Amino acid sequence: MENGFKHTDSPGFKRTRASIFSLTLLLSLAWLSFLCVEKFMLEDSSDPYQKGLVWVLIVANFTTVLMMPILLLLEFKHYVDAARMALLLVLHIGPAAFFVAWGPTFACPVTPSRHTLCQDVNLAIMIGNWVVPALLVFYSGFLAAVYYARHIEPVDEVEVAKSHEKHLSELPIQLPAAPDHRSSAGGLSLATAKRMLTRGQPPTPPLPTHAEPSFPFPPRPPRPPRPPVDLPTRAYAPQLAEVPIGGLAEPFDPYLPYRQPPPRRQSQQLTISIPPRPTRPRAPSYDTRRGSIPMRPPSQLPSPATSKSSSRSTSRVASVLQPSLPPINESDDSSPRSSGRLSKPSPLMYAQ
Repeated sequence: MENGFKHTDSPGFKRTRASIFSLTLLLSLAWLSFLCVEKFMLEDSSDPYQKGLVWVLIVANFTTVLMMPILLLLEFKHYVDAARMALLLVLHIGPAAFFVAWGPTFACPVTPSRHTLCQDVNLAIMIGNWVVPALLVFYSGFLAAVYYARHIEPVDEVEVAKSHEKHLSELPIQLPAAPDHRSSAGGLSLATAKRMLTRGQPPTPPLPTHAEPSFPFPPRPPRPPRPPVDLPTRAYAPQLAEVPIGGLAEPFDPYLPYRQPPPRRQSQQLTISIPPRPTRPRAPSYDTRRGSIPMRPPSQLPSPATSKSSSRSTSRVASVLQPSLPPINESDDSSPRSSGRLSKPSPLMYAQ
């Protein structure tokens, strides 16, 4: 925490706060049990106004029992604690004040034993109603005192000097000198704090004006200037031997690391020209009439693979070698088919 909240962060404050809250929790729980027993035992013989105030006291103590563990478990914040303490004080002090004001007017039973018991119970409730509010008032005053103490605590000169020294170490800026007087709040001025810091320190020696060698070695002789070298704008790499790639001899270029391979040549397809087949000569049409075209044996027919000139010469040789047949007498009417038509045979032919 910061310097203003160092009291609330101390172990003593936390221990005191936890002790007060724990004691308040136990007393509220015990008082809540007593009120519940009184409500059960003296319900018939109690005054109507007393019954209403007892119910209000039961609600106030039950709220306190729930609030104390919440305050112990949650993170401490002074304004949150102050608001919750104000709520609990209103819940406890209000019914207790009304009970004190109306206590003498509460009616008790006429029976001596019951009358004495009723007066004793009313007196116990009247006294016990102020125990828990007293603890809450004590803690509220303790919290207010701690919160007020951080504002009126005197500032130590040593702490101011240390904080100023830390500030100067973080931001080494030369600040203008200010007149030596104390402020209205009782603190030290900036000039006084600086004088207190530099009082026991020896004076800083002045810096040397001439350069001194850092090492006791003799100086190194200067190197002669080198002639300027004209560097080419682009490094030249000699071309390597031509390597046949894909059937082509191409030079290697070092500046093309991922060069695409040359396109493949399409293989020449061999085309075989087939001459057209010679047309077969048309076969001569034979007439059904006998003697129109002389019949030839199959050996003398022209071959389709031979040309016309060779077929003619072959037919001439065959005609020479073939013996001449006697001519057919067409005037012979003895044959029934000599006329070239089918006619009915005469009956004389069957009579012979």
